[in-house]
Amino acid sequence: MASQMFCKILKTFTFANHGTHRYMIHRKHPAKWFPISWSTPVSVQWMDHCGIRSHSSSCIFKVYSSKSVSLESKTVLSYDKLWMSSFNGENLHGREREGIDLLEKISVRNARMTNSRKDNFQLLNERLVDMGLGVEQIHQILHNNHTILNGKKDRLNESLMFLFHLNFSPNDVYRILTRTPCVLTVDVLQLNGRIRQLRKLGIPEGKLQRTIALCPSILLVANKQYKAVIRTLKECCGLTSEHIRQIIMTCPTIVHEHPDKIHVKFHYVYFTKNLTNLDEIVRARLFRHNVYHVRKRILFLERIGLFEIPDKKGNTKIENPSLKAMIDIPDHRFAKGVAKTTLEQYQMFSETLRQEDEREHDENESDYSSDEDTLE
Repeated sequence: MASQMFCKILKTFTFANHGTHRYMIHRKHPAKWFPISWSTPVSVQWMDHCGIRSHSSSCIFKVYSSKSVSLESKTVLSYDKLWMSSFNGENLHGREREGIDLLEKISVRNARMTNSRKDNFQLLNERLVDMGLGVEQIHQILHNNHTILNGKKDRLNESLMFLFHLNFSPNDVYRILTRTPCVLTVDVLQLNGRIRQLRKLGIPEGKLQRTIALCPSILLVANKQYKAVIRTLKECCGLTSEHIRQIIMTCPTIVHEHPDKIHVKFHYVYFTKNLTNLDEIVRARLFRHNVYHVRKRILFLERIGLFEIPDKKGNTKIENPSLKAMIDIPDHRFAKGVAKTTLEQYQMFSETLRQEDEREHDENESDYSSDEDTLE
């Protein structure tokens, strides 16, 4: 039985050594490597680290217990990516071990890597280890964004050194590269230009890094778009340089928003609802939220009698909640703490408001069509 099983394996797989470890390589799919152990069982922890998934099929491995697997079985462990690892069921400790031949410790999507991709792979690992990232973090970056190895080595090195010299924390580097990996393919002159613009706003070190970590794509937004947003905040909204600095630090995603939408949002709060305290508008992080969210929150309080539009002098008969309490807290806290009602009632109002908006939109379209027919 064992000899028949081994012959069946030989028809499907060839064998290869890598370092001190032995692998089976699928003959029809050479990118599929299966790590094997002839004498020492391979730990399940090692399997989990390598991403091997068990499913029922013919004969290669057998799970003897919750802690080990071995050859001689009727259960196949499928392996759909190349994983080259000397990891043998033990946790890695220390930067020394993390930095030793990471090519053997994390996944590579293509078994036949070109020399340039191998060079980029090794460079990326070295730089990320220098910045304090661990093996699992590096694995995740490459697993989700393997195309970052396709670019030129010089540009990759410049981008990595750009991140290194800004003194990001390891977690910030990980966040940037998982959310916006294309930062490694952009000309470093563009990246440095954006840093100069952010520093020109008065954003200090530490908070600069935090701002970029909150919205890594702020480094990539077109210069024309960035300047249009800053100009809108300054000229159309009448905000000071300090206000703009605070807005970019707390709501950095605003740089992606169309200037007209920024103006409409500000106009609704400042003119329609007569909330004219600019400091309060900035503290409320108005520009983090869309205008529908802001309008829905204020209208709900207005309809239940907990908000009143101030007069020209800013006076009201009741004490309005702060703008921050009205728009910048989660729904359940808003309903219970500000509106003094239930979350279900607020959700019912939201649905009613949505239906009202849809009917109004349909009526406007109908009126527009009627006007066109009359003109014809």
